[in-house]
Amino acid sequence: QPFGLLLLILLIGLVTYDAALPMTVLPRRVERGVRCRIGISATSLTSFFSERPIRRFPFASPSSHASFAGPRLFTYETVVMPLKGARRGMGLQAAEVAESRAVGNYSGTVHIAKGKARLFYDGNPIIYPGAIQKEKMISENKEDCAGRLVNVLDHRGRDVGCGVYNPHSMYRVRMLSSVADRPSETSESGGQTGLVENGDEDQSDRVQIFKMVRSSILEALKVRQALGLPSKSNSAYRLLNGEGDGVSGLTVDVFHQRTGDNDSEKQGTVVVVMSAAYWVEYWKDVVLEALFSVGKEFGSEGIDIVWKKQNTALRKDGWPEQGENDSPREQELSETEAERRFTIFENGLKFWVDLESGQKTGFYLDQRDNRKVVRDLSAGKDVLDLFCYSGGFSIHAAAGGAKSVRGVDSSPGAIQLAKENALLNGLEDRVAFEKMDVFNFVNGIEDQSFDLVICDPPKFAPSRRDLPKATRRYIRLNSAVMKKIKPGGLLLTCTCSGAMSQTRGAFIDMLKSSAREAGRRITVIESRHAARDHLVHSSYPEGLYLTAVLVAVH
Repeated sequence: QPFGLLLLILLIGLVTYDAALPMTVLPRRVERGVRCRIGISATSLTSFFSERPIRRFPFASPSSHASFAGPRLFTYETVVMPLKGARRGMGLQAAEVAESRAVGNYSGTVHIAKGKARLFYDGNPIIYPGAIQKEKMISENKEDCAGRLVNVLDHRGRDVGCGVYNPHSMYRVRMLSSVADRPSETSESGGQTGLVENGDEDQSDRVQIFKMVRSSILEALKVRQALGLPSKSNSAYRLLNGEGDGVSGLTVDVFHQRTGDNDSEKQGTVVVVMSAAYWVEYWKDVVLEALFSVGKEFGSEGIDIVWKKQNTALRKDGWPEQGENDSPREQELSETEAERRFTIFENGLKFWVDLESGQKTGFYLDQRDNRKVVRDLSAGKDVLDLFCYSGGFSIHAAAGGAKSVRGVDSSPGAIQLAKENALLNGLEDRVAFEKMDVFNFVNGIEDQSFDLVICDPPKFAPSRRDLPKATRRYIRLNSAVMKKIKPGGLLLTCTCSGAMSQTRGAFIDMLKSSAREAGRRITVIESRHAARDHLVHSSYPEGLYLTAVLVAVH
């Protein structure tokens, strides 16, 4: 009797407390990131005595759920454990919660196809159409959702993250946040948004994108500071490197400038934004506001922002060509009036940055570490710098004690800037620059003339489709260059073609073919890539584009 009374009290207490009572944890197992808890719940006890079937039963196949009508005592819950950092507290009905949140706060939901979700749990920032199972948008016309935030779920409806949607592009979703770091559920980004709560239909997107971009900026700043950037000898660096910093299509370079020749002159900070994605242009004012909100973190009282568009990439991403000022929010926020020409320090040397006529962001920061290598190798050598642009490698070689330095480029503007950089560093008597087609120059000089040659051509292979033709062009160039190097001399040869850098062994194979065609033999000393502040995401090797290989030519 006492035992029966105790059991009755227990049952009444369980039923009164509600069926949502946490289950008593019995044996549990972990498989592929999914934790299963098996236990006894109030619902299962009630069902057992009332002979009502419950929804989940761990010891039966899914097909037997409907046919089994008997009582079930044991229940289970599946707690989603993403492979890379799950939010704590995601419990019994994670998929339903994620789905409802998607409808409430986003412009739609994108479901990843079966077997593809792990890529994005691991942090892959790009979702291609082939990886998508289905799309569910708030508008029947998907074009209305271009540039807007969408929730990303796996094929079972479990939360993966969120990103910006673009029906015009092969980059269907560019991920900005994973399930572990949704800004709406964390206070780490902090600070005032500066965005007015005006009741616009895209206000939720505006606030969330602001927080995500701001958070990425702050995280990127910490990494650059850990790398010792900026420093007294290096006053310019890459802050955001697209996918490498979690903001696909957005590149930001920071220049701590001097506007004159006086080293003691007060410095300012110019931030150059390079936009290459639909969402970056669509949310231009929000990106600008995020940069301005962390201005003090750059170590300056204020910052000037210059916005540059990569028109070719934007056209491919579906951004409409509406003229020079084509952002739909252009009048709300605009870039500031920055100095268009100023100097910076790189490896202790001075260089002009020309924002008006300069390529990309005004200065190629990706070769910083490789230029330092050239400086260390140049003492007493005859050096040739091909495709020299503004003379970065040439100036470093001269500063490293080279016996002679020649720089060649086909652009008159680049040659003029290179000469000014030589003058700026007091090296004009040790460096000679020549405007000429590089292929014609190389074919017109004597063989075995140089101890060290740097060959940094423009992109020959914009895509993998262009790689075979580009490879032949690389071979023709490098074989001609190898003939001009003294026996035992050095060649630092580069490619900025991602298709070449990402194809395993392709660049080295090309160099072997070049040596064979030139009748020379090479040994590889080292293979290098972009400067350390040009981050590459561990789950997106496609972000690797620059390869520089140092070889000895025999």
